[in-house]
Amino acid sequence: MTRRSVVVALTTAFVLAAGLTLAWQQWPPLLRYREGRAIAAGRTIVRRYLAGKDSLELAAHRLADVLRQWDDLAFRNADAPAPTAGSMVIESLGITPPDVAPNDPRVEELFLNAMRLSVPPVTSEEFRAQAVAQLDSIILARGHRIVR
Repeated sequence: MTRRSVVVALTTAFVLAAGLTLAWQQWPPLLRYREGRAIAAGRTIVRRYLAGKDSLELAAHRLADVLRQWDDLAFRNADAPAPTAGSMVIESLGITPPDVAPNDPRVEELFLNAMRLSVPPVTSEEFRAQAVAQLDSIILARGHRIVR
């Protein structure tokens, strides 16, 4: 192989890798695919928790990671509505496995704790404290445990 063909091959490989990385991070069909994978991971976490394989604390922390990931993907998706100052976008995630009642109190306890743990660290301390306090209030009012 000549030096020129090596340079061309390396340049082509670099451009291809950069293009694939950009598509993985920004292309709406791939973002929707990744959102679907995150929701499937959330269902698996819920299923493992309900089967007694994971504790509430472990499942809530894992689900919080999935919620953060899903949230990041949903807002990068060009098809998603852009939030404005003082607005909130609420979507149903469908993380309850099909064979489980959507109003199962164990799922509610897990999801509320995961929501509490998934408040983004980039938000202001004031917002974070208010969101956590509201979720704590809901969790306690419904007779659930709070995961730290």
